[in-house]
Order: sequence, then C-alpha cells, then structure tokens
Amino acid sequence: MAGHTVHTPDLFDGRTFGLIEEGMRYAEEIGFPGEVIDRAARAVEELPAELVYAGFSLGEVPAQKLAQTRPGARGALLFYSWRTRHPRHPSSRASTSRTRPMGTENSPPADHHPRPPA
Repeated sequence: MAGHTVHTPDLFDGRTFGLIEEGMRYAEEIGFPGEVIDRAARAVEELPAELVYAGFSLGEVPAQKLAQTRPGARGALLFYSWRTRHPRHPSSRASTSRTRPMGTENSPPADHHPRPPA
C-alpha cells in the first residue's frame, strides 16, 4: 500500500477559534497542558504504535509528549508559530512558522527577525 494514513483527533470538542487568545482561554479551561495531552493519549490508544506524530501550535505539546513517551513512536513533526511586535511598529504583528528539533526551548530561533508590514 502506498501513501500515508493521517489521523486528526479533535482535542477541543469540535470548537474552533478566530483568535489565538480565545483558543488559549479554552485550552486553559479544560486543563492545558495536562488534559490536552491526556486527550491526545486517549485518541491514539487504538492506533498502531509505529506512528509519526505531528502538532501545530498548541498541538505541538501533545505530539511531542507522545513521540517521546509512547513505545514504537517513529518520530515527530513539530510546527509552531508566534507573534512578536516590531520595535518600530508597536501596533504591527509579524507572524512566522518554523520547525525545531525536539527538546529545544520554546523561543524564536536566534536568526528570527520579524518583518514590519509592507
């Protein structure tokens, strides 16, 4: 069989959010990070052990935890984003997404230089 099977568990009860702050509030209400990690662990219980985990934004936390602790894990793809204010444009927001190896601290890479809006 060619290709990959992708599983996308719903860790937020079907809810979506227009702003990261709304999503963070909800995650904290249900118990971030503990409950979110527990929901992810329950979601993969019936899946094969040999998985590559992927996480975006808040999903990076449970994906990394599972990749590091679930026997048989093959690896992880961890994607995140952050927003910073440019010093000359305090009302601007620059966003970017980067990948980083597991185990590195959760801060922008040293070569990250946000661009002001055009």
